[in-house]
Parts: sequence; C-alpha cells; structure tokens
Amino acid sequence: MVKISTKVGNLDSKEQSVQNIKKMKRSMCEDSDFAEFDFSEYPYVKMRMISSSPTQEQFDFFVEQFIKLFCEDKFYIIFDCSQITGLPLKYLHQIAKLIGQLKTLSEKHLIGTGVIITRKSVRMCINMIFNIKSPQRPTKCFETESDAIQWLSDLTITSKASDYTDDI
Repeated sequence: MVKISTKVGNLDSKEQSVQNIKKMKRSMCEDSDFAEFDFSEYPYVKMRMISSSPTQEQFDFFVEQFIKLFCEDKFYIIFDCSQITGLPLKYLHQIAKLIGQLKTLSEKHLIGTGVIITRKSVRMCINMIFNIKSPQRPTKCFETESDAIQWLSDLTITSKASDYTDDI
C-alpha cells in the first residue's frame, strides 16, 4: 500500500496516494484482446470487454490481470459489456467459479459492481453467471456508464449484496 504522510508538490497526501495507486494499477493490469482496463477515474476501475469470443489463453490472461485489482485499497468495478454480443458457455462457468474464489477479497476490497449492458444476449449471460454464483458485493446492470457511476457512488464497503439482488 502506498503511504505518503506530507504534502507533495501541489497535491495533498490523499490525492498523491490515489495517483500512486492509479500508476501502480496501470502497470499491474495489462490490456488484452479480451478486455481493457481504465484507471483514469480511480477508485472506479473500468473494464471494457472487447471480444465476445476470446481464446482460452486470452481469457486466462484477463483473469490473471483481474485478480491483481484486489490489493489493499477499496474500489468499484464498472464492466462495460456494450461492445460484446455474449460469451461462450465455458467462460460463464469459469467466471462464476472466479466469483467464488474471490469471495474473501471481494468482501474486503470491492465496494460494488456496475455492469453496462446494451444487448439482451449479454444480460442472459450475466444472469446465467449469477444463477450459478451470486455476487458477494452489490451488483447492478445499467445501460449507461453515468448511471452506473451514480449508483456506485452511493454504496459503501458495508453495503450488502443481498440488499441489491432484485436489481441484477
């Protein structure tokens, strides 16, 4: 965890910490042919899904990068699925399994997740994932990024997923 206790330049210590975390995360999480990571509005981490049919290697690389998000700080995730038409069934099961494996880290670090969906086929995929494994943190689907950010900004680390299950 990055700690800065005094003013640095024109930034106070909190702003400097956020900038250092952004820089660290950017270097940790690499884009792939399946997804792109955007830390420009940290603690909101935007993940743009850019391929509906990744190879297993591309998917595995994405999972490795995704796991790196869970460090000592708290954050929000915005999954932008507006550019994809769906995902192969085998990846839906792997994503559900990943949700289960990240349970403890999610409860500790993830505040909430907004999923941007513009196609019914993608909504069906998301519903299948959450029917296999429910999210540990509040999760809701939206049509726009601004709606997702608005909703996420009202959440806290103590918000419970069970309070939001009807919204998926």
